[in-house]
Amino acid sequence: MPESDDSKKINFRPLKGTLAKKLILAIVITSSSLAFVITAIQLYVDYRNDLNDVSKKLSDIESGYSNSITESVWLLNDEQISRQLKGLIAIPGIFSAEIKVDGDVRWQASKFKTGDAYPKHYQQHKIALVKHYKQQDRVVGELVLLASLDGIYLHLYDKAVLIFFTNALKTFLVSIFLFFFFYFFITRHLYKLSEYAKDIKLGSYIKPLQFDRAKKSEAKKDELDHLSDAINVMRENLVESYISISQVNDRLKEELAINEKINAELAESKELIVKKEGELDYIINNLVDGVIVLAEDFTVLRMNDAGRRIFKYDGMANIRLDDIVPSINPDSLSTEGSGDALIIANSQNSYYGVDAEGNEFPLRLSLVTLPADSSAKYICTCLDITKELQKDEQLQRSRKMEALGNLTGGIAHDYNNMLGVVMGYAELLEREVGDQARLARYVEVIKHASERGAKLTQKLLSFSRNTSSDSGVVNINKVLQDERHILERTLTVRIKLVLDLDPDLWLVNIDSSDLEDAVLNMSINAMHAMELGGQLTIRTCNSQLVESDTRANSLPAGDYVVLTITDTGIGMDEKTRQRIFDPFYTTKGQRGTGLGLSQVYGFMQRSEGLIQVYSEPGHGTRFSLYFPRSHQISCAQEKPVNVPSVNLRGTETVLVVDDEADITSLTEIVLIDHGYKVLIAHNGLQALEILKDENANVDIIISDIIMPLMDGCQLVREVRKLYPHIKIQMVSGFADDRHHGVINDSLHKNMMYKPCSSQALLIRIRHLLDNTVVEDELASQTILIMDEDYDVLEKFQFHLEVLGYNTVTARSGEEALELYRLSVQRRDRIAAMIVDVSASVGMDGKQLASKILALDADARIIVFSSHTSPAEMSDYKDYGFSGAIGKGFDAGKIKQVIEHVLSARFTE
Repeated sequence: MPESDDSKKINFRPLKGTLAKKLILAIVITSSSLAFVITAIQLYVDYRNDLNDVSKKLSDIESGYSNSITESVWLLNDEQISRQLKGLIAIPGIFSAEIKVDGDVRWQASKFKTGDAYPKHYQQHKIALVKHYKQQDRVVGELVLLASLDGIYLHLYDKAVLIFFTNALKTFLVSIFLFFFFYFFITRHLYKLSEYAKDIKLGSYIKPLQFDRAKKSEAKKDELDHLSDAINVMRENLVESYISISQVNDRLKEELAINEKINAELAESKELIVKKEGELDYIINNLVDGVIVLAEDFTVLRMNDAGRRIFKYDGMANIRLDDIVPSINPDSLSTEGSGDALIIANSQNSYYGVDAEGNEFPLRLSLVTLPADSSAKYICTCLDITKELQKDEQLQRSRKMEALGNLTGGIAHDYNNMLGVVMGYAELLEREVGDQARLARYVEVIKHASERGAKLTQKLLSFSRNTSSDSGVVNINKVLQDERHILERTLTVRIKLVLDLDPDLWLVNIDSSDLEDAVLNMSINAMHAMELGGQLTIRTCNSQLVESDTRANSLPAGDYVVLTITDTGIGMDEKTRQRIFDPFYTTKGQRGTGLGLSQVYGFMQRSEGLIQVYSEPGHGTRFSLYFPRSHQISCAQEKPVNVPSVNLRGTETVLVVDDEADITSLTEIVLIDHGYKVLIAHNGLQALEILKDENANVDIIISDIIMPLMDGCQLVREVRKLYPHIKIQMVSGFADDRHHGVINDSLHKNMMYKPCSSQALLIRIRHLLDNTVVEDELASQTILIMDEDYDVLEKFQFHLEVLGYNTVTARSGEEALELYRLSVQRRDRIAAMIVDVSASVGMDGKQLASKILALDADARIIVFSSHTSPAEMSDYKDYGFSGAIGKGFDAGKIKQVIEHVLSARFTE
């Protein structure tokens, strides 16, 4: 391509390049630096010369004037001295001259008036005035001269400016020259080279590179010429290579078409293999058993998810089978027969594994060999059997305790009947003996013995129960603080009691009386273990158990309150520890009954908790009690104490139903003595026959639970259905929980247990007969209130608590539903609910009522609203509600509606 005239013009684009800028900058910096250095040296030399001139001038003054001035001072010729000093300051450069005598200025002359400022730069020169008199040199004064240096500095400044501008001009001219020299010989050619390289494209022709300079012979070529030749050779090589690559590319396209077909087939096969491997991995990783693949030297090659969970390993690097299962010796393993089965030398199939944290646990495993062409040698399957062994142990203990519980419960039932007879007739005898002190003493001994027997049967019954009849939401800290005084008196001063209580302890749902008995029993045992004194520490804390914690116990994961009782006593060996919960087992000889810890065990079973014991001989004992956390909002209020009426007599008809003839005879005597008419039946069928008699007019039934033909529970159902007006009092000499849910909740809660005193029975009968609606059935019942308005909740709480009810509040339908579900699960049901019909958050009243009734068909739901217009208020029964209350908060209306709703429930 021929060059145009424009190409011969100077192109200033290379001047803007980085290389040109760097060259200019380097030239300027170098030249400027040299100029500054040379200027500084010249100025310094001139400065030193000027200073030397000043010093020489001062030396000349000293040699020329010192003698004459000395004579004048010696003679104190003031006029002569004044002329001499003025002559000194007339010398160029000297601006001040003064003579000091004994340090004080006596004569002075200056070019400046008093108050004028001296020059900024000056040099001071002192000349001693010495008089040779009588063979001695005497100093008569001192001449002080001040020489100005400002002229020197001004001269230096002018010279520096001249030198600087001269050197700067030189530097600029040299830079311009070098810059254009570099551009003409180098930069413009490099720029053309870069533009040429940009135009090179494979498959298109481009003319050879040629710089804008005269052609030279081979011998005179410089570096740029050689670079141009190399670029042209490279261009030719690229063209040849492109042609060759194009030919090869055509052949590759043909081969690629063939390979694509093969790859498609391979991809399909690979996808199928990956799918199969994925299915296999999914199956293996979802197995309950751990699967471990081993090399020939028993190194772990692979482990499925279950195996990693069992052994808590993330990586498998350098782990051998005997690292995680130390009880296996790989050398003891051998193959027999076909070679597919791996035989364990000691013929056991359970071992102890060790996880990554060093924890040991029981393990069941099996090993098999893999085919010879496999990359792995063995495959091992294993299973952590901790929970399995715990369940077996728990099952064995539960079966043993259940059998013992049934035995003790049956014995206690019959024994209670006998004790009831003994106690009842002892009370009758006590009234008859009058002033006969001796006989009264005998009766007192009989009563005392029967009371001791009653306490023993209560322990047996407590052991045989599976659930607590008086469970409620409890703060364990409060129970312990209330019991502290009793514990300190029981332990005596030789044992120090320490309470370490978590101030933020969660609530639990247990029987507080059972807890008090359990703590007292364990404290007494600790006291006997510390006969020489020691310390008993009771500690409470919150604990969250995760899945990994369940290996050490049989509790599910969740929130627990832990009560720990630790003593510093003699401790126990393992054999004793295994039997401490067995009924009648004791290490105290004649001092113990062996029922204390069995009661504690039964209490923990009823509380759905766990008790663990840690003890070693000589190192004390620690009991750890785990109670599930209760999510109820607050503890239940204490029930008010009802003071019985003084007059226990009556004229009503009482039907006594019990299969024990002695019990019915005793009850009949007591009731007749107090004016009642008494009818007797020995089973439920007889009782129904008596009730059919129109002349019976029974007002109240006192019925045992365990009876032949028809028991008390069946009788209650029939009486409620046929004679809802008749009051019922249940009495039992057996475990009260076996019929929980079969009879009415209120009957269950107000049940009396044999043996009971005649006084207690009379008070209870009178209380039932004197109340149209049984107060104990209504008082202290729990009412759930649901409203999103906090003020409304507070007002309802106030009115209901004044009426004696417990309250639980919820701010949404979802929260209310969850609270009701929890109460049903705990069998401590909420008596009634009050819900806002028009709640705007979550479920409204109708939706909540529908879900509650689906959960519990017997639920009692009261609707309330600030308006009376909604149909749900006027026709509440059509929507599943049991009553309606307006938001006027009329205390009388609230009391009337709730008593009506609850009374209907208790009489159904």
